[in-house]
Amino acid sequence: MTTDDSGSPPPSAPQPSTVRHRWLRLIIGLIVVNVVVLAGILVWSFPRFERVEIDDPDPPPTVATSQAGPVGTDVDPGDTVDEPVVEGDGDQPGDVPPAGSGSLEPVTFLVMGSDSRENLPQDLGVTDRVVGQRADVVMIVTLEEGRIRLLSLPRDLRVEIGGTTHKLNAAYAIEGPNPQLLYDTVQDETGIDLDYYIELDFAGFAGVVDELGGVDITFPYAARDLKSHLNVAAGLQHLDGRTALAYARSRQYEENRNGAWVPVEGNDLGRIGRQQSLLFAMLGAFKDLSLFDVNRLLGVLGALERHIRVDSRLSDLRMIELLTGARGFERDDIEVVTLPLFEATEDGVSYLVAAQPEADEVYRSFQSAGSLHAPGAKEPMVLKVLNGNGASGEATKWGDELRESGFTVLHVDDAGFFDFSETVVTVRPDDFVRGEAIIDVLGFGRVEPGTLHEELDAVVIIGTDALGR
Repeated sequence: MTTDDSGSPPPSAPQPSTVRHRWLRLIIGLIVVNVVVLAGILVWSFPRFERVEIDDPDPPPTVATSQAGPVGTDVDPGDTVDEPVVEGDGDQPGDVPPAGSGSLEPVTFLVMGSDSRENLPQDLGVTDRVVGQRADVVMIVTLEEGRIRLLSLPRDLRVEIGGTTHKLNAAYAIEGPNPQLLYDTVQDETGIDLDYYIELDFAGFAGVVDELGGVDITFPYAARDLKSHLNVAAGLQHLDGRTALAYARSRQYEENRNGAWVPVEGNDLGRIGRQQSLLFAMLGAFKDLSLFDVNRLLGVLGALERHIRVDSRLSDLRMIELLTGARGFERDDIEVVTLPLFEATEDGVSYLVAAQPEADEVYRSFQSAGSLHAPGAKEPMVLKVLNGNGASGEATKWGDELRESGFTVLHVDDAGFFDFSETVVTVRPDDFVRGEAIIDVLGFGRVEPGTLHEELDAVVIIGTDALGR
């Protein structure tokens, strides 16, 4: 006998919101699984860098707990607790929280780029095969409260080593390669307490750029350097590792203006600016690199493994945290600090000398947590405005607009290329904030660090985004 319970209501269908929540949980679960798998790949495949033994009598960085205190403790929210860092031995991770977490006191690195030609591939185009190794690039980099602060030291900086006057790059070469002497010399010269040392050679720099898929740099004019073999056209150029290295090494930089090659910032300071510009371009390429593009990510790590040496006190886990944390930094999070310098000749040798007391103020700003170097008031920016879209009168029109807003427009001319789709304001790497002020007046465009003639503070290239405004 069949009972007909037709009066009972049928089971209700799942509500749309419930279905959405299930899908959301599934998607989040898949993301978490992928992140865990990716982290496992990174840890398992992370390169075993060559280690450098650095003797530093200073105590290691300290870690402060979050202001809220650990769950279940009686720590007052307004207090912090300092504990010594458990240092890694090069194979085991140290107990150091991620960069930008707000719980790590400032960590300062000495980053050195070596000009070693040992095992340098022929296809990089480096033909000046000098013997030995010197410090070609010297930078102090501080991670502090979610910010990166960068100070480049010129290799011709006058320093005292063992009571004798030398250029800074000699510190690495004396009885070298000698990273310990370079480390000690920088600390003695600046008074900045360095925490870690990292070293990269020419081939490693080019290899990382290639593994990133190249970097983008905008050139207002065609540029060249006959010695470093740089040769690029005007406009936005995608540089491979070889060309990026030629740009970074350039000391005889020239631009083609109206058919004539004109020297532009060919000195050591101009070279520093180009190196910093490339660092920003590399950071941008690294941010664009998908973490799920495992092959390319491992390619970058492989290039680093072959050509980088790191402080033995810097653990693998900390390196992973730094590399992944770098993807979270925006251009506004990076402060480039310029060391005030003047040229001097002693006993027939040319040096760059740190101008005092301004230089000591810069050094102190790297010593004090939370103290950012605030440059004094500057004169109105001196600009060159170039027509990069080919429409008649565009450079003059926007040059007048900038004059009315208080900028000094020194020149109005055509760019070396008329297909700029976007307006570009080129400034020195330490002048990004003032470059943004130009964009605020125009109402369009972007700011890029680059090379400028010494008489200029910025070059404004008017693109097609200005048309019709």
